[in-house]
This record gives sequence, C-alpha cells and structure tokens, in this order.
Amino acid sequence: MADKRVMVDVDHVTIRFNLASQKIDNLKEYFIKFIKGELMFQEFLAVQDISFQVREGEAWGLIGSNGSGKSTMLKAISGIIKPYKGTITVNGNVAPLIELGAGFDLECTARENIYLNGCVLGHPLKFMEEHFDEIVEFAEIHKFLDSPIKNYSSGMKARLGFSIATMVKPDILIVDEILSVGDYKFRQKCEKRMKELLDGGTTLLFVSHNIDEVRRLCDHAIWIDHGQMRMVGEVNAICDAYMEEHFDEIVEFAEIGQFLDSPIKNYSSGMKARLGFAVATMVKPDILIVDEVLAVGDYKFRQKCEKRMKELLAGGTTLLYVSHNIDEVKRLCDHAVWLDHGDLRMIGSSEEVCNAYMEEMKK
Repeated sequence: MADKRVMVDVDHVTIRFNLASQKIDNLKEYFIKFIKGELMFQEFLAVQDISFQVREGEAWGLIGSNGSGKSTMLKAISGIIKPYKGTITVNGNVAPLIELGAGFDLECTARENIYLNGCVLGHPLKFMEEHFDEIVEFAEIHKFLDSPIKNYSSGMKARLGFSIATMVKPDILIVDEILSVGDYKFRQKCEKRMKELLDGGTTLLFVSHNIDEVRRLCDHAIWIDHGQMRMVGEVNAICDAYMEEHFDEIVEFAEIGQFLDSPIKNYSSGMKARLGFAVATMVKPDILIVDEVLAVGDYKFRQKCEKRMKELLAGGTTLLYVSHNIDEVKRLCDHAVWLDHGDLRMIGSSEEVCNAYMEEMKK
C-alpha cells in the first residue's frame, strides 16, 4: 500500500471561522463599524491540528456527530475554504458532492442544469451530449427533465448530482451525507457505482451517520470529535471504538441495563421502542423520522423522547413525525400535513392544520 501515490495529504490543518458577536441589520451599519474598527468577532476553531494521508484507491469514512468538523474538512479538501494553519495537497481531479443543490441553478430545468453542472466540472459540451441519456437514466428523472430544479425533492436533486459527478471516473470522489435523502433502491445503486469506481482506482472520501454504510464502503476511517481527531485507522476498529463510546449512553437512555443480555424477542413493545429511539438519536442525525413507535412507550419515556427531539431540533436536525397524539404534534412540530385516504387535505402551520383536523373529527 505504501507504494501507491498519496492523493490527499492533510498536514496539521486548523480551520478557523469568525462568528459575529453582535447583530448588524444592514450594509450601512456594517460599513460604518468596519471603518471605525468596531466589528467584533468570536473566534471558532472548526478543525484543530488534523493530519492524515489518503492513498490512491483507498476509501475513507469520516465519522462523528453533527458539528464535529467533518463537512468543514471535506470543503477544505475540495478547495472551497482555505485552512487557517497547515496545508492540504490534492493530487488529481475532484468530484465533490458536498451540499445538496450545489452547482445547480434552481430556476433552470434539469436538462439545462446537466450541461451547466458538466461545465462547472470541466466537461466540454460534446462530452455532455454523449453522456446525457446515461445521466438521465441513472438519476431516474425522465418525466421531470424540463421542470425547474427548485420543484425537485431533496432525493431527486441528490440523484441528479450524484449521476453527473460519477458519470466519468474521477480521481477523488467526495460524498458528504447527501445520499441519506435518497430512497433505499437509489442508495443501493449509488453504493454499487461507488464500489465500481473504487475497483477502477478512484479514491473515496465519505461522510455518513450510517455506520454500517461506512463499514461496507470504506477501508479506513477517521473519527472527528468537536474539531479534533479522536482516532484514525482501519475502518472496523474506528467504527467499533466510536460505537463503544456511545454504548453506555444508549443503554442508560433506553433503560434496559438489566435486560442487556436478553434476546430482543423477549422485549416488550415499549422496550424495543426505547432501544430503537436511543440508537437512532445517538449520533444527532440530519433528518430524524419517527413513525408512531413512541406510542407504545410509557409517559415518562415519552417525555424523555420529546426532550431529546427538542434538543435535536435546536441543534439543526429536521424532524418528520407521525402521531395520532395531536397535542404532541403541536408541541413538537411547526408545520403539519393532513393526509386523508392518500389525498392531501391541508398543509401549513401545525396549529392550523391540527385544529382543522380536530374540527373535522368532531363532525
């Protein structure tokens, strides 16, 4: 492995952001304060003194909770942001899939965006014309080809972005969590294509909160925690250590300490719900989907779950929540969708939709 060339060399990299410590509402006020030297910032180190090398054909998973610095590191490797200290050397062309919709003009159609995105990646017009049908087929967007991207779902944007980026074999493919918005079938297609690219010599940098996905795709991993490198090495060793770190937290939250070595088949519905929720929310996911499973939990545990969901929401997690408990929906959600026999009856603020639903139920 040592004779393979280094594709990415991250050497003692620190990345700093200046966070505004005062609210400025307009450009005039900002300019006046800038001239007077009165602008106040708080220094925030998103990544602190991290070093690692990625060789040709290797697949590296970056793991850690939200806000740990994973995406910031990938943006620096992609050349989007520059390090405050240290150096990053990249050898080869990079296909970055870092932010949903990046490189797309939301007002343009998918057809127009395929050529636009190809141009951004450095592909000539003739090349894009030759590969156009292949991109559309892989992304499964035939019926929506002439619709503006702004009308696309998150999953459709992810499919199109991935299809364009992997149409040719890049030297380095960077995938940052955006595939989590795709359905199971499409994620399987993406995994298959990434494995084909890896077999062909592409180097992969992959961020995901799905530890099983990281284990399947990657041979190395780096664990970043609050901007600092906790561990780096073989993927299974790193993932095991990461999961072990959270093991006690899961057991304590799920309140299953005395039943830890009992088969799950002997668990009550409430115990299964507690364990499932504890595992799912351990890593502060970008999107949390909860479908009625908490209804089988007792009052005390539901209160714990509500508290954790509110903490996750405050930290930027998006919540999709199904419940027959209307008061619960009002407390947790700011928007609601009312579905009736497969038809959309109403969409809007949770308060308005829930009140309309309850009025209907009284009839």
